[in-house]
Amino acid sequence: MARWGSEEIGGLLRAADSPDAEAVLLPETALHTAGLVGRLAALVGKPVLTATQVTLWQALDLLGHADRQTVFRPLSRSLGQPARQG
Repeated sequence: MARWGSEEIGGLLRAADSPDAEAVLLPETALHTAGLVGRLAALVGKPVLTATQVTLWQALDLLGHADRQTVFRPLSRSLGQPARQG
């Protein structure tokens, strides 16, 4: 999976999506999705969360990082909300 490109990841995302879902989780840490999250969210019309991004976001939150939006702008755009300020 680490060698997958945007086409394969998009196919996985579409297969995982459901009309009832509010977001889609891609829990595979081998997927290289950091630069794709915005495009993937547009593909399914809802937030796309990846295991690595959510883990790093939580780590930054626990560390009290005040500017997570700069670090994870694609994830915050996918979630449709600004990062909370510490």
